Amino acid sequence: MVVFKVAQIGKIAAGEVFGERALLTGEVRGATIVAEERSELLCIGGEALSEVLGGELRSCLEQNLVIQSLKKSPIISQFSTAQVISIMKTVVLTDFKPGQKVPAGLRFAVICDGDIKGMNKGQPMSLGSGGWFEQDTLLEDTPDTKAAPLRGNNKGNEDTKAEHLATLASSRGTLKELVAGDSGARIGCLTDAVLATVLKELGLESMGDAEQAIDYTRKMLLVQKVQLFRHLAKEACDKLVTSFVLEKFTKDQYVIKQGELGTKFFVIASGEVGVWIGEKFIRTMPRNQFFGERALLHDEPRTATVQVQTNDAELWSIDKDTFRAVMSAKMQTELQLRIRLQDTSVTMKDLKSVKVIGAGAAGTVRLVEHKKTSTRYALKRVMKNADGKIPEEVTRECALLGENDHPFIMQLVKTFETPKSVYMLTELITGGELHAAIRTIPTVLARKDCQFYGGSIILVLEELHERNIVYRDLKPENVMLDAQGYLKLIDFGIAKKLEEGKTRTFTMIGTPHYMAPEVMRGHGYGTGVDIWSFGVMVFEFVCGFLPFADDLDDPTEVCTAVLKDALSFPAGYKDQAGRTMMTGCLVRSPKNRLGAGMNGFEEIRTCEYFTSGHTDATVFSKILGRELDPPVQPKAEVYSEDVDDISLSDAGELG
Repeated sequence: MVVFKVAQIGKIAAGEVFGERALLTGEVRGATIVAEERSELLCIGGEALSEVLGGELRSCLEQNLVIQSLKKSPIISQFSTAQVISIMKTVVLTDFKPGQKVPAGLRFAVICDGDIKGMNKGQPMSLGSGGWFEQDTLLEDTPDTKAAPLRGNNKGNEDTKAEHLATLASSRGTLKELVAGDSGARIGCLTDAVLATVLKELGLESMGDAEQAIDYTRKMLLVQKVQLFRHLAKEACDKLVTSFVLEKFTKDQYVIKQGELGTKFFVIASGEVGVWIGEKFIRTMPRNQFFGERALLHDEPRTATVQVQTNDAELWSIDKDTFRAVMSAKMQTELQLRIRLQDTSVTMKDLKSVKVIGAGAAGTVRLVEHKKTSTRYALKRVMKNADGKIPEEVTRECALLGENDHPFIMQLVKTFETPKSVYMLTELITGGELHAAIRTIPTVLARKDCQFYGGSIILVLEELHERNIVYRDLKPENVMLDAQGYLKLIDFGIAKKLEEGKTRTFTMIGTPHYMAPEVMRGHGYGTGVDIWSFGVMVFEFVCGFLPFADDLDDPTEVCTAVLKDALSFPAGYKDQAGRTMMTGCLVRSPKNRLGAGMNGFEEIRTCEYFTSGHTDATVFSKILGRELDPPVQPKAEVYSEDVDDISLSDAGELG
């Protein structure tokens, strides 16, 4: 009897692929794949794939590997999907014989087949099929590089990306003596010169060479680490980054002094600085840290002194006047509000009740005001269960709101708990419900108006789905308007965050008219259900009624219509681009739905319906930058009616 020793070498997560090597080479399987839990795989045989792709099979598989690797690069992943695809097309696939030397100085390389060997920081290393490296520097080390091919997968971890970029320039050249392995290698190679050329072709003249691309990307990543700037549009971030001025300091030189009026925001490009409050030393701030962002928005004195500790230091700075020139007035107002909401030291005793602004089965909502700062909030009170425990849906909603930070999602400031109740302190949303607002427009929404509301919803869904959150109850009643008329998604009571590695949940929940077919079937569903609900909302916006069961109220009848009725548009709706987009969103098969492909939401962002009329910048960038006038601009604060006289039972619980 032969006994094989089995060792786990890794895990394959949702969205990843395996088995492509067997299709290309005909080799026997080199590993065993075991499902750790209930899983769903999409499979295709080699013959079927060859029939579809013909002689392009190898090329398509290699291109897919290259583009997926490029998207994991801390540098190249900062470009749009379309730009990454353009860069991918310039990657040269080259075959190397066993022992043949791999050229030094490659900006980016991905091993499509075989392996390479060499030295990394004086230690032997091996990089196998699917591995990649950038500028002669491995972006992710493992304890045993020989046993585990290295992959630089840092998507979604901006802090890690910034740290890797910080070492990129200083550790260049640590990969040495790279040669193809015993069976040779097929490598996709991208040089500095080629990258510089494609950047210019893409109109990115500000990044004239690869070194400038690294510098630009590092600044971009650092700007996105600043909470205030995290959700600025790409164009707005670009304006910030290109407006940075390099300032040089020497040891013991003051950068800012406590008490002086702040006028600049700083990012540490090199060196270290120390922070003092009065005579007390607080901490050292190294490279890639930042300070002073409040000075761009508020005329207030510095709260600390910052002094250079190393022999010299270089800081990137942007002053208040430049910042205000590149940010719209509406965006500045929004950022000022977000700064005020970040001050979470507020207690119940700091708040005074102004009036009740909402009441229902879920709880009572008050408008409250901070006694000292006059900042206004909404305070929602929910009764605990009879056993004194917080209702499960409230716990879930607080957890989801607490981990989200997006300009179009209601911001949770803090929660309070008393023996009888739980309180949610949130930002105050004053523009009323979207459902009511669109009914003030005398006709159905024109395309530009639907682009605004639909585009805002897509931005929110993209954020949620990136975090593996299924909203599950998308409808106009759950969307409100802020004071400027921009959207805010509220009510996360039935939203759910899928467990890591899982792509499906099974609970039948939601509002039937907006519910996706796969929810009703009960076989499991993922984030694609929100795309269906989005399609229903857009149809309602532009056609004036629901696409399915508009005249029905019985849940069973509604479900039957959603599952079986054909999608048809009114004769008066002539917008072919709109018809195409909505038809794509309202496909009953979730895997064929618009946005379900490899490029995800980019399929929706780049469809004709959203690109039409926006040549200088995308409608999504304009929405994030608050550069558009909303279709409905609230002229006064709007709250629920007839709630001022409600008798409240928790007066003794409030401070």
